[in-house]
Amino acid sequence: MVAITNVGTFKAHVFENFGDVFVEIKLRTDVQHSGLAAHRVHIKVHAAALNPFDYKLVEQSQLFILEPPSVDKPFRMGFDMAGTLVQVGADVKGLMVGDAVFGVALLGQSGSFAEYVGVDATLVAPKPANLAFTPTEAK
Repeated sequence: MVAITNVGTFKAHVFENFGDVFVEIKLRTDVQHSGLAAHRVHIKVHAAALNPFDYKLVEQSQLFILEPPSVDKPFRMGFDMAGTLVQVGADVKGLMVGDAVFGVALLGQSGSFAEYVGVDATLVAPKPANLAFTPTEAK
């Protein structure tokens, strides 16, 4: 495993209750890094996209999420992202720290509306060099 120095806490958008998306989404600055499993990667997020499921999750997910979010265990927001790998698990092949990637965080994996996100390595792919992290970024 190649690892970065632990950066301590970081910022992430979360919700602690189900309800109105304009009320419940909060920016937390005290989110802790999770440990890195052998099959996962940690990404420094450069861009995240708003998916309709992101806001519907806050408003309607009590219908299918068994453990509700709370102040002590908030649910992190966001699925789609692009960024740079900062940690790579020991069993991950074909990806290295510093690689630019894009990918998706599955429900409950950790949320891409954050400075950092950890996901299964099979859910990311190298970002083509001719594409920017965001559509408005000049090349």
